[in-house]
Amino acid sequence: MTEKNTGWMSVPMQKRVDTSNMTIVEMIEMLERNASSETAAAYGEIKGLYNAYNIAKSEVLLETIIAKCLAIIINNSLNANSTVASTPLKTNKNHPVTLDWEWVQGFEHFLLLNGISETTKQVYIRALKRVMKNYSVTDVTSLKNDIDWFIAQYDGRDQAAHNVHLAALRQFKSFVNDECGYFISVEVNGNEEIVSRIYCTLALARLEYKEIIDDYRNVAKKVKLYDKFATLIEEEII
Repeated sequence: MTEKNTGWMSVPMQKRVDTSNMTIVEMIEMLERNASSETAAAYGEIKGLYNAYNIAKSEVLLETIIAKCLAIIINNSLNANSTVASTPLKTNKNHPVTLDWEWVQGFEHFLLLNGISETTKQVYIRALKRVMKNYSVTDVTSLKNDIDWFIAQYDGRDQAAHNVHLAALRQFKSFVNDECGYFISVEVNGNEEIVSRIYCTLALARLEYKEIIDDYRNVAKKVKLYDKFATLIEEEII
């Protein structure tokens, strides 16, 4: 089986490690299972750091990854004990909830491709999340379908904060309209895992999709092709 390109994050999904103590891989998998809109970007950063660590072993990188994992785990624990009710995520899809937040990583990659600096990229991501929070949007489909309406809410405002929100929304609209960005998952032993993230056209994504079907024919039960907003495009039962 050939190693697949994981696209905009260049991160292969890690297999579960069976140890009596929690390993770094198990911590990452725990974060994936409990990912939310608030932790999706941080989780993507951790995966990127872990991929870099696998390429070039570094104690500094390892300590950074562990610290970031623990910070999210501790924060999630505090939130779980909070008496404030949180808005539930949608549950009408049968794939893991983390797939519904793949668009955050895709949007980050889109910004970098378009020359947006790392600092500005993070500002735009935070601004977009604030817009979603302010309007109680938990489903990116709503943001995507009504993007012109959201832009209109901030257009013409003089405040600097509103200008940042407007810039972020306009970048997101370009991201929506660029028709690039797909990811491919496989279902193995009842678990769905992303094996490739490709920032390209649908035609090129389908070529990758066919290759993965061939590679996983004797391993996976299903192979699925999604767009960057986790809308299922194709599904192959193998």
